[in-house]
Amino acid sequence: MKKMFFSWLENHFKENSRSVLLLCDLGYPEALPLMKEFPERVLNVGVSEQNAALIAKGLCSEGLEVFIYGISSFTLWRCAEILKLYFGPEDSLRIIGNGGGLGYGLMGTTHHSIDDLGLVSLWPTWTSWIPARDQEVPEVLSLMIQEAGPQYLRLTNNALSGKESFEPLRVLSRGDKLTVVTVGPTLDLALDAAQEETGVQTFCIGKWPVDIEKINQHFAKTGHMLIIEEHQEQGSLSSQIKARLEGPRKNIHALTLNKNNLTGSRDYLLKAQGLDKKSIAHQIASMKNKVHDKG
Repeated sequence: MKKMFFSWLENHFKENSRSVLLLCDLGYPEALPLMKEFPERVLNVGVSEQNAALIAKGLCSEGLEVFIYGISSFTLWRCAEILKLYFGPEDSLRIIGNGGGLGYGLMGTTHHSIDDLGLVSLWPTWTSWIPARDQEVPEVLSLMIQEAGPQYLRLTNNALSGKESFEPLRVLSRGDKLTVVTVGPTLDLALDAAQEETGVQTFCIGKWPVDIEKINQHFAKTGHMLIIEEHQEQGSLSSQIKARLEGPRKNIHALTLNKNNLTGSRDYLLKAQGLDKKSIAHQIASMKNKVHDKG
């Protein structure tokens, strides 16, 4: 996804002279063309996310559009107080967080970004974007820059492709027995199983906040829901969705991350916590069969 981002940004810089990029000592290979062509508009602040946020506020105050690129867990948590207090709807700040979820799994827990969406959702003027696939990044960015206020883009690599265009909330399979809600890249962990099972309707959330009335209406029909999110349960979008839905809470199940003391590849860590394709397929089939038996 980062290659998609820098490729899009290079074209964006050519068309927008008031755009600036701040690097947090990351992304050199991809940023080199930008650094050569626009040396006065690309600044590496080093391993200093708080400085990046403060510089960004000054630049935004002068009417500039500022992109901060870094590791997701660092660009948010290391300067959370600054981002919360200093930035409002008048600021064109775009934080590009690479390694969302377990994207930097092998680097250990310091690099795992499994509470980022919950954090950003606490700030009322912020918007989070969660593309499901690499191919969606240019489209998401083009939509993101049209929005007022600070934006957070969560990048988690997923090279699988699809014919669907990006939507903040989209429907990928239809049915009236079970409602499945995925967030970003967890879509492709669940989609095959959901499409193989009859009666399963699959939603994918790509932006937060989002109008979840469509999900609520479908849940009112099925009475059973499975939410799949590469995020810890506490503060997750899953927990916020459950709190806002109308219907029996006992029939809403969430597959989220419950361990942050493991190290390994993203695939390994997802499997260890029941978020791999096989485990999700089993959960979907199990819930669907229970609904069928009760019916």
